[in-house]
Order: sequence, then structure tokens, then C-alpha cells
Amino acid sequence: MLAILTEANPILRTIDADGNHIVIVTLLRGEKALLLEEDFNRIIAQGYSPLWRMARARDGSCYVAIYGRSGRAAKFRPAIADLVVERKRFQPLPIHLDNNPLNLRRDNLLIPQKQGGGQNPRPA
Repeated sequence: MLAILTEANPILRTIDADGNHIVIVTLLRGEKALLLEEDFNRIIAQGYSPLWRMARARDGSCYVAIYGRSGRAAKFRPAIADLVVERKRFQPLPIHLDNNPLNLRRDNLLIPQKQGGGQNPRPA
């Protein structure tokens, strides 16, 4: 496991049992968020900070978000799940299949799609 220290949070890189390259990001209060290395690298390359935090939505649910207001997050602090699935502005919010907001792996996120009046999840 390779550890990279970025200002306040260690970022660990590892390989899971399926051979996927994984990044484990330590959040502001010590929680650990998990996502594919390619998604992490894309988010950072887009100008977002690697400093993340757990945030609470108005409905009481939790999500991982960019911490601070620098770079691309100067006016807009998106949820990391939105960046992973590259959610468009008017698409529904992604659903965590395992109900764990810290699991940001693409195979754990679904974007619900309205079809015929109902909502059917679509893999991200």
C-alpha cells in the first residue's frame, strides 16, 4: 500500500481482491472513503481538491463532499459520488447500493432513470 500525504489527509493506494486499483481517502474527521484510482485521478485532474469531508444533506442523509473552497470548488462543492458517475445537472442523485456513502466505487453507484412513470436504477 502506497501512502501519499496531502495537507491533512493520507491517501492510500491499493489493489482489491478483484485486481482493481483502489484509492482510500481519509476524510476530515477520519472516515475512510473508497473509490477506483482512475476516478480519483480524474477528479483531481479536473481541479478538485483531494481534501474531502462527510457532509449532511437536508434530509439527514450523509455524503462525501469536497472540503474548502479552492480550485474548481470555489463556488460549487459537489458530492464526490456525483463526480464519480459524472452526473448531469438534471439527473437524479446517485444511489449507493450498499447504503454506505463512503463506498464511492462505480459498481456501488446507480443513477435512477425514469421510465414509463417509474424509477428504474441504471448502473453508473
